[in-house]
Amino acid sequence: MPVLNVDGSQKIMDHYDETGELLYKRKNMNPERQSQLNIDCGDMEMGVDINRNYAYNWVGDDDNPCSESYPGHHAFSEPESIAMKNLMEKYHD
Repeated sequence: MPVLNVDGSQKIMDHYDETGELLYKRKNMNPERQSQLNIDCGDMEMGVDINRNYAYNWVGDDDNPCSESYPGHHAFSEPESIAMKNLMEKYHD
């Protein structure tokens, strides 16, 4: 299975905090959406936690796109989770 959140992988490789600890980013980074919403997240990064964007047990109780665990506007709202859904539907018997 390919990596779905390439943004998170890139962040893992490129970002360290001031102590030298590796920073882990689980969210995708969608610059188009960020400019559309016009929200300043300060030190946090806007994006969707792809692991929380699937329909199974999707809970949209976190509506802050700056939150580290933001699940998205709705289940399957992100291109990454839609692609996985389409792949699974194509090969599921």
